[in-house]
Amino acid sequence: MSFNIGPGSELEVLGQFDVANGATEKTNKTIHYESIEMENIYAARGSVMVTGWIKEHFRGISTSTGASYGAGMICTAVHRLNIHVTAFVPRDDLVEGIKVSVKGTVNRRGDALIMHAKDMSCIEIIPGVENMTEDEMDEAVEAPPLTSVKREASDVPHGNDGKKSKID
Repeated sequence: MSFNIGPGSELEVLGQFDVANGATEKTNKTIHYESIEMENIYAARGSVMVTGWIKEHFRGISTSTGASYGAGMICTAVHRLNIHVTAFVPRDDLVEGIKVSVKGTVNRRGDALIMHAKDMSCIEIIPGVENMTEDEMDEAVEAPPLTSVKREASDVPHGNDGKKSKID
């Protein structure tokens, strides 16, 4: 399927389908999102859901190749996480400081973690939660750790030789 789109063109998508894989109503799958804390997002595999407050509002980004996506950032009191939205449409209700849940997958790019949401319906406002202040959001400067935050006693290095030893 191909489209020729110009400045005056309008494209309306009335539903989602997967022609390449022969999807029918019988093969539709429900995606289950595992709820995960932001500090543990390094371990995310598959579809996950993370919650946080909007630190940077979601905006459209255009690339030099003509592609576009949405980008924003959510945070907890300590950590921050970049969010990319494939099918981005601006939403006035997503303002800085409100608590949201984001559903998607996590990709690692070098030392960075980026969560990818397929569209704006993957970002939901959590009602009844107090907004985070700008001062509180300024404290959220750390990226989620790329390794486990917890260490077992037997995994703590001892001495300068780098060998692991059990701590009694």
